[in-house]
Amino acid sequence: VGTVGSTDNTYRYATINGVKLALPTYGDPVNMSGGVATNLNGVSSTYRPGTAVANNTTTDNPTYDDLLAIWDSQNGTSTGPFAANGTPSGWLSADYWSATPGATGHVRVTPDSDVMYYADWVSFNVALQVL
Repeated sequence: VGTVGSTDNTYRYATINGVKLALPTYGDPVNMSGGVATNLNGVSSTYRPGTAVANNTTTDNPTYDDLLAIWDSQNGTSTGPFAANGTPSGWLSADYWSATPGATGHVRVTPDSDVMYYADWVSFNVALQVL
């Protein structure tokens, strides 16, 4: 069991009202490789390239897991580093916190623009996986 504030790819589960939940991981290595590095308001960020996966809910994404797989599945067949909006229907076009720690905080994912960067100093939305 982790300690308060130690959310990571391993310690990301909770039971609330008898329902087991998990905070999704980022879904790719966080070494900033493979993307287009940018500096957004002084924060290192990376745009991830989309793949040809589109609205696929029956097979695993061969490139990404968790939050990035959700974004990739929802952005159509866009494959460039500035891929299309991948915000699922019913989700806010906003930032989502992942369980994955990075250099300066947990990795957050912005599905409407495929950007990821590290930050723990502001509030984010969360998407929880029911297990």
